[in-house]
Amino acid sequence: MLQKFLLSIKDFMDAPVFVLIVLISIFELFVDRPALKSEGLMRDAKITSFVSIIWIILAVAMAIINNTARW
Repeated sequence: MLQKFLLSIKDFMDAPVFVLIVLISIFELFVDRPALKSEGLMRDAKITSFVSIIWIILAVAMAIINNTARW
């Protein structure tokens, strides 16, 4: 079951998907978060930061799985 899951990640994750996920997350961190803070929406800014960081970590993890999966 784990092998099927890893293979599905390997089939899904390629360079354009990785770049797109990382660019969107960076945009959220450096554009949306300051805009939300300037509007006084601190809770939304914190949620945006948390979600962006999680997406970056997941993208890197999926890229590592993609590079190391050899099935």
